[in-house]
Amino acid sequence: MQQKTSYTLSKIKRVKSNQLSVPLPVFTHASIFNDIIYTSCIQGFKPGHLEPISQEASDQAKQIMENLSLLLEESGSNLSNIIKMTLFFTNLDDDFQSVNQVINSYFPTDAPARSSLGVSHLPKDCKIVIECMAAAAKDNTL
Repeated sequence: MQQKTSYTLSKIKRVKSNQLSVPLPVFTHASIFNDIIYTSCIQGFKPGHLEPISQEASDQAKQIMENLSLLLEESGSNLSNIIKMTLFFTNLDDDFQSVNQVINSYFPTDAPARSSLGVSHLPKDCKIVIECMAAAAKDNTL
């Protein structure tokens, strides 16, 4: 008779950052499961505000990366532990190159996997939002 193997799933931890813009009541900035951090789409809002920092996609991308850094640190990780990023653009053709330069400045030697998608509209008239998956590391390094 074959012995059954049982698995216990870790509890999912929800993260609502105190440093970023206040999410809707049913929205969390990130969820952590089995030492992987899954972020929601992060906008280019200055912390505490609900409007894009500017109408330039590259400015929004820079603010998004700063917001991701804050969120990942609050979640027990950092930008260097990002496994995969997904970028959503309202104008992929016009904004990809400038945003790509901003993103690459945060990963000069070892960039995470990345997908870029064009969408018809984003909340609050954002030009770009980014979500990611990152490894949670207790000492902030892997």
